[in-house]
Amino acid sequence: MTEDKKGYTPGPWEVENCGVGKQANKLFIWPAKGTGHGFHAVATIHEYFGNKWANARLIAAAPELLALIRSYATTYPLDEYHDKATAAIAKARGTV
Repeated sequence: MTEDKKGYTPGPWEVENCGVGKQANKLFIWPAKGTGHGFHAVATIHEYFGNKWANARLIAAAPELLALIRSYATTYPLDEYHDKATAAIAKARGTV
């Protein structure tokens, strides 16, 4: 898999429950208000099980988590977790 040349939608992202009609059981992950990154959903959660909010919060945290792990990998290049950190970054970028 190769990285999308456009990259991902910059964060922060937030979770919103639509709550009406056919969309009632869906959660949407959007760019946070005021970021200027558009009004298109980054992801939609269609789960009917009890974990849809937990999954949506984890997805919404992705931009901040990626920034943190990039900072960590740069700051601690010889740390025992460096290889795991760079592997996670590659996975997020779609380069593995």
